[in-house]
Amino acid sequence: MKSLNKAIAVLLILSSFLYLESCDKDEANITTEEEQVDPTPTDPTDPNPSDDTAITINTIDSGVSVMDATKVEGVPPAPSGSVDFQIDTDDHAGYLDTGFLLDVASDDQVTGAYIVFKDTDENASNSYFDVTFSEDSEKRASTKRGKSKTKTAKLFEVEEEIIVQFDNSITEGEFCYDICLYNAAGDVSQIVSRCIEVSAWGGNEALVGEWLYDRDVVNGEVEEDDDTSTVSCNNGSSIEVLYNNYEKNDWIITLVENGDYTEEYHDIYQIIDYDGSAASCDAVYDAEKTESHNKYFGKWTYTEANGLSIVDFSYENLLDATKNETYDSGEVYFDGVSAEIINGELVLSETIIDESGDSYTYESIFVKNN
Repeated sequence: MKSLNKAIAVLLILSSFLYLESCDKDEANITTEEEQVDPTPTDPTDPNPSDDTAITINTIDSGVSVMDATKVEGVPPAPSGSVDFQIDTDDHAGYLDTGFLLDVASDDQVTGAYIVFKDTDENASNSYFDVTFSEDSEKRASTKRGKSKTKTAKLFEVEEEIIVQFDNSITEGEFCYDICLYNAAGDVSQIVSRCIEVSAWGGNEALVGEWLYDRDVVNGEVEEDDDTSTVSCNNGSSIEVLYNNYEKNDWIITLVENGDYTEEYHDIYQIIDYDGSAASCDAVYDAEKTESHNKYFGKWTYTEANGLSIVDFSYENLLDATKNETYDSGEVYFDGVSAEIINGELVLSETIIDESGDSYTYESIFVKNN
């Protein structure tokens, strides 16, 4: 999304009675945010409900891994000290053949996380993942346009994205995890427990279609194109001009009923000629045109609890095939974005709270591309 594009995880569980006694799960100081989205204003029914199928601990042990983590037999150290731990999600979605993302943060100098997976009956794995935070940690390289995933604009001492990966043995269903952070001194934060819903691809049929980007809205006001520049004319006056003169500026999202998805960007434009504009005191653009034409292929899923999520599996540069990419384990693009059909338009939105506590709602609005 133009605004959303401008503007893919860590656990701990007790596996014995002694360990249960040692861990005091205190989440009173954790602030989380859960987005709940109606499929449409006139249809409150969840079109992709969870069938509450529990994924077994044996399947979890063999099918779930954590990027940049070491799997350790036994139970992790118990919470100690007062390490700050903040997580920006409640129970959330996981994605077939992909996994899920966890954004964690701390105001302390944390150096890693412990993660233990468990089934919905609290049966925990006999091992845990030790995730070490490092500037050299491998993250997924992406040609994709950026999307803001953080819910707040607060700057933390440490902010980390943890990537949990699924193999194809993980199917639709639910499981859970516990997570905590630790620092170099060995202090361990409180434990946070969350559960994952892995849904089938597809969902709300009202979202199906080819959608053409139309406009952005911020806090209810249409956002004007501010990509402008000031040209000082040779005659002493000045003019305000658009930096790019667009012949084509298309952004199309296509959602297919079976869960397939494509997203296409096609831009053709000319860049402002400052010298020519200064001489004529009118907007003059370079004769040479610049073109970009990119397309992404993947899957989408929608549930009432988690909203719209999209996972990319390949990228094509339609002007230069040498830049094409594939993402064998998927790459999360939209991770639970609010999606509604309002007056026949597709409205994708998210809310960001800045460090002053002010709330900003960003909407990208699409119309049916007939």
